Amino acid sequence: MPKPSLLSQCICQPPMVQQFCLTDWDILIQQAYSAGVLARLQWLFERDALEEHIPEGCRWHFQSASRFAQMHKKNVLREVSLIREALHMTGIQPVFLKGAAYLVCDDDCHQGRVFSDVDIFVPKASLPKVEQVLGWHGWEFAEKDDYDEKYYRQWMHEIPPLIHIERGTALDVHHNLLPLIGRIKLNAGLLHKNVQTANNGFNTLAAQDRILHSAAHLLLNGEFEHGFRDISDIYLLIVQHSQLSSTFLPSLVERAQQLGLERILLYCLDVLEAIFSLEVSNPLYTQLTSGKSAPSPFVRGLLRFMHYRALQPHHPSCRLVGQRVALFGLFLRSHWMKMPVTILVMHLIRKMWVKPLLDWYKNRHQAGA
Repeated sequence: MPKPSLLSQCICQPPMVQQFCLTDWDILIQQAYSAGVLARLQWLFERDALEEHIPEGCRWHFQSASRFAQMHKKNVLREVSLIREALHMTGIQPVFLKGAAYLVCDDDCHQGRVFSDVDIFVPKASLPKVEQVLGWHGWEFAEKDDYDEKYYRQWMHEIPPLIHIERGTALDVHHNLLPLIGRIKLNAGLLHKNVQTANNGFNTLAAQDRILHSAAHLLLNGEFEHGFRDISDIYLLIVQHSQLSSTFLPSLVERAQQLGLERILLYCLDVLEAIFSLEVSNPLYTQLTSGKSAPSPFVRGLLRFMHYRALQPHHPSCRLVGQRVALFGLFLRSHWMKMPVTILVMHLIRKMWVKPLLDWYKNRHQAGA
């Protein structure tokens, strides 16, 4: 594997910046900007008392990113409180996912993290009540057509996205964490049984499930715009909880086997080892590769090659040979994993040709009117 980026090395070994020259700082800042983790670096430097080593002319980059992230954090905390209050009358406690979950759990990876929407997880049987009550509190569906309605309602793991009419904030309501017609099936009931309540009263998935959900979302979604940020989330989560308990990694592997996500975790640990030099014992790898669903050495090596390239910061200094091919291959794989071939073909035809034509006709008709 090519040498990890300066940014990934700095995230797993922050004290290395003590030896940086101005050129190193310039490259680090550019890579961090492109990956959206500049505020995360500021938190790492504060945690490890390294701020004095940041050149005077560079400090404002980190400080301004940190201030913006702090403002975003306050807004998200307000939003999750309003969502919980809105659903309180139903007796349903929403389970917060991804970025909002990291924040309410005070996970290390929430530090400096900025994201665009809030995700919640509720029982599927509760969806009609949840949608009704959210509608009373100003949440409306974003523009959609009959096909989008069918796509979400029958095939996916969430309802169509919601937008608040006053605040403009986005909300995704999940009843599962993976598509219903996907090749990997996930028992939502097992996830609900393992829900935990944070000290501030918000419900989230257990730490192991937060990691597995993040890994599945990252490696199966096929979109890597925030790929480096998301893989660094997982790295920080694993490091944090492994420091709290020496049995955390074994429990993570066991949980992956319970949920049928062994391959997802295997691929994730492979790329974490390559990007952040995460140490995973051989017995754990053996445990993940001993089942019938284990990938062949060729497939495992190929996915490691592709994920390593797809999850680099989007900066010229991080470009690698085969990166575009890897991104395209993972995009195709994500659709292959998401739905059966017959539905996939019709879906791609719809998105690539039919919908653009309908949008063109609609815009032309409106312009003529």
